[in-house]
Amino acid sequence: MSMRIKGGKPSTRAPHLARCLLALLITLLLVPTVPSDQAWADEPSAIDTLVQHGQRMASVYQAAIDAGEDPAYALSGVAQEARDSNETGIATLSNAILPSEYYLTNAGAVTDVKFQNPWGACWSFAGVAALESSYLKASGAATGGGETSDPLLSGLTRSPDLSEHTLAWFNHEAQTEQSAGSQAGEGTFYNEGKNTKGKQVLGGMPYQVESAWVAWQCLLNESTAPYTYYDENGFHTQDGSWWAMDFNHPFEPAAGDMSDTRNKDWSLDPSLRTAEDTGIRVSETIELPSPATTDQDEDTGIKTYRGYNGAATEAIKQTLMDTGAVSITYLSDNSMPKESGERFNGDYFSYDEWCQYNNSLEPTIDHSVTIVGWDDNYSAANFTGTIGGSPSEGDPTYGAYPNNGNGAWLVKNSWGSDSFCDDRGYTRDDLLRWGIPDENGYSGFFWLSYYDHTIDNPVAYRVANAEQTYDNNYQYDYLGVAQQPVTPIMFGDIAVANVFTTDSTEVLEAVSAWTFSQNATVNTQVYLLDDTAESPTEGKLVAEQSQAFPFAGFHTIPLGTPVQLSKGQRFAVVERIPTTDTDPVTGEPVQAGYLNLESAYNTALTQSYDTSSRAIANDGETYCTLDGGETWDTVSRVNEDLAEVSGGEADIIYGSALVKAFTNEAPPATLDIQQGTSTVPLIAKTYDGQALTARDVIANAAYGSQPANEADLSFSYVPHTDARTVPQPTAGLPANAGTYDVTVTLAKKTVDGVFYTEASATTTLTIAPAAFSFTMADQNATIGSGLASLTVDSAARGVNGQAVRGTLAWFGDAAHAQALPTTYTFAGEPGAITTLHWTFTPDASETNYVAEPATGDARFTLVAAQASGEHPAASGHSPTGSDAPSPLVRTGDRIAALPWVAATVAAAAAATACVLRRRKRQR
Repeated sequence: MSMRIKGGKPSTRAPHLARCLLALLITLLLVPTVPSDQAWADEPSAIDTLVQHGQRMASVYQAAIDAGEDPAYALSGVAQEARDSNETGIATLSNAILPSEYYLTNAGAVTDVKFQNPWGACWSFAGVAALESSYLKASGAATGGGETSDPLLSGLTRSPDLSEHTLAWFNHEAQTEQSAGSQAGEGTFYNEGKNTKGKQVLGGMPYQVESAWVAWQCLLNESTAPYTYYDENGFHTQDGSWWAMDFNHPFEPAAGDMSDTRNKDWSLDPSLRTAEDTGIRVSETIELPSPATTDQDEDTGIKTYRGYNGAATEAIKQTLMDTGAVSITYLSDNSMPKESGERFNGDYFSYDEWCQYNNSLEPTIDHSVTIVGWDDNYSAANFTGTIGGSPSEGDPTYGAYPNNGNGAWLVKNSWGSDSFCDDRGYTRDDLLRWGIPDENGYSGFFWLSYYDHTIDNPVAYRVANAEQTYDNNYQYDYLGVAQQPVTPIMFGDIAVANVFTTDSTEVLEAVSAWTFSQNATVNTQVYLLDDTAESPTEGKLVAEQSQAFPFAGFHTIPLGTPVQLSKGQRFAVVERIPTTDTDPVTGEPVQAGYLNLESAYNTALTQSYDTSSRAIANDGETYCTLDGGETWDTVSRVNEDLAEVSGGEADIIYGSALVKAFTNEAPPATLDIQQGTSTVPLIAKTYDGQALTARDVIANAAYGSQPANEADLSFSYVPHTDARTVPQPTAGLPANAGTYDVTVTLAKKTVDGVFYTEASATTTLTIAPAAFSFTMADQNATIGSGLASLTVDSAARGVNGQAVRGTLAWFGDAAHAQALPTTYTFAGEPGAITTLHWTFTPDASETNYVAEPATGDARFTLVAAQASGEHPAASGHSPTGSDAPSPLVRTGDRIAALPWVAATVAAAAAATACVLRRRKRQR
């Protein structure tokens, strides 16, 4: 059943809303069909039509309550009809040949049967059982084969063991500021005083489980939040008395009767809602078509069985093999298990064979369980002794699938097992003995016919390792589809958007979407917005893509091109999920789209029931458009207009767009500062007359696995000091001897589509003064001349030939104790050799060179002055002798030239390593 609303004349009160809601078409539930003779031009405005829709929905909601049913059951029928529809007509099955028998229990992909008593939390147990199974398959823990003739029913694994209590409790608790920020107050919550059994007994549906898990909530280990109550010692775990089925207790606990465990404290600390200790996240939900197809009456809400869909059976089988167990809802023969000993056939259940076939033509639901396998050859003859008879007696078929009546699902229930007691040290006498027996007792499993008319809401879950998903989940849709499991459909180019603001430097990696039919396509756009943008598309388009999904459900959509986001960046995720609809006048298909917004009933209506819901849409967060993006409106204004026309609070309140954004903290670039492989605290570098280079300081600089370029690096330094006042840094690397604090920065950069944040590190680096050299060759000295007449270089030489200014001093003794006066003159006979001793000390301004003096000896051959009175030129000695004067000879001995090379003083080089470790923040 689908409901369409077509907009008419715009509201004079709010022209912006009339533009937004023009030609509105909503597929939800129970909107009156327009008579064929009605003039469409006489329709009420879109706002008026929405008000009528809300009134109609309110009456249906109240009718379910008056009938003693959970209103969520009626809504589930609407959701299932949408899941059974197909946008393209393309088959959603693989071409794989499926075996005739397959059991996840034999594959090691099913955990042991649990016991939901004393609460009606079957929906939580069914969802957890499906998720545990998916985890076992996805993690590789399930290694056995599922194709076998006999299902394994006991001795199953107890790991993982996830918390059903968390789901059951927080499903009826509104969000807090701690859990949802600006969306505090959103969600479903318990109406105090409406149910004396307490909130744990209140029902739930698969779509409520989905909404919690995809928000990264309510997913804990059993050990953290066990299915038990608090006592003075914490969670009560001493014995099994709390879960034992006591058939003497009334359906509702007597006030003050503390022997009834339902009166104990079952509450959970609010912080547990967002705690994560499983290492698991739900990345996708698979909402499958149902083998039992139905039509739902628009006026009464009653479902009518339409026929069997064999394609849906095949889809469930394929999902069991590919993903894991599938949770379903159905009408159990008894909503609670029978007392031990009451073994008689029910209306639709055979306790002889532990199997069910319900052929009701007006099917309803009341229980949630988990499909874990199938047997195509399970005999139709086993379904005997019930008013339903056997499915071989003529169950109608839908499509081209044969129906011989054989075939059944192996189903895991949550009413305990004998193995449950044995594994936990409990006595079997305290537990209802229920389920297909094997050598270990009653197993807790049963058979459910493929053709049972009540099968509804099959859902499976895809899991991901939390460490391998995303750091952050930006979201406003904490209610999700927990109140309304489908969204409106409207004529035209429809889009919704959420605008988020980043908390830090991040990379947008993926977004989410909900689809509600098979083979739906999601078109996604991402815009970067400045502070002045007033609509979600008033910015720079940085990502755009489309993706189709074979089944309905929640989807994580990785972006083909991740988007870099700086801290405080506003960005919008815009989504379109197109479909087609039939024009009510021409009968032709026309463009339409899903309006993916949360919605909830007003509290005045829901106060008459056990629970209420609230959807929140804050200004600046969620927008919608019905005209292809020419105009955008906030959902809060839509709600205001609906309330005004309704003369008070509207029956339906719309909330945020069903769109999330997943980001990772931008990874820092890798920067290792070190010299070689030394771990000495200081880097000692002998001064070489040039500034240091990057290679002198950086051992490794990279973006992921990609080495950085030298152009990506920048340097600055200050003299190292313990003083409180630190001088302003100088750009570049130091060039002179000294000790410095050197800061290295590796620039932010995008490499291979990944944005890396800036990395920097500071190290203390010492440049030691370099050695210098001073050379004095053998010379002739004129008799009677003084020291000033010698030909001697005025400066020493640095390692690259630089002049090192300094002072030359002469001594008469090798110990350099007798400094020669400036009046010293050479005396003696020609040819005699005089040896003098000297030192050369660099000036104090020459800080790049060692200050200690260099020392040496020099030999002088005395020569007579020329007749003209001029002194002869000093002559040096060349080792090669090619252009040098004859060697000096004394007493027949050859005296080699002895050029003096100054002692070289070098600082010991040392190195240190300073590694900037990459930081990662999880949130």
